Amino acid sequence: MRWSKCAARSIGCRIRFSTSSSRRTVGTPAPSAASRRASCARWFRRWGPDTMAARLGTITQDVASLNEFITHLTDKIQFVLDATLGLINIAQSDLMKVLTIVSVIGIPPTLIAGIYGMNFVRMPELHWAFGYAYGLTLIVVTGVAPLFWFRKKGWL
Repeated sequence: MRWSKCAARSIGCRIRFSTSSSRRTVGTPAPSAASRRASCARWFRRWGPDTMAARLGTITQDVASLNEFITHLTDKIQFVLDATLGLINIAQSDLMKVLTIVSVIGIPPTLIAGIYGMNFVRMPELHWAFGYAYGLTLIVVTGVAPLFWFRKKGWL
């Protein structure tokens, strides 16, 4: 699957926003809820009737279950965020591969054109009958040779 840079950023931003807002609304009450549950349990054990202690036990179990569910949701959100960042990394890796291939193909012909463009007096190719054709052929060969080599290696 191909991801454009803009789409990958958009997805990453949406998931990051979703994760942070979910943690604000879901993740932070867990420690405070657990501490409130514990203080209520201590208070009702000391001062409350036995029926309230039984009800509080049920509520305590519900809060503990909700805390586990919050942890589970936070882990799922983190997994989705990691997966999205992995997809973005793969897309960037593909882009860098293309840029590397283009530069490896383009640099040798540019170097040859730059050297022959200097027009030194003592360049034997300038006085040959086929010097111009030789220069163009050399530029084309140094541009096409890396393509064949990349195909042979299976990199293209």
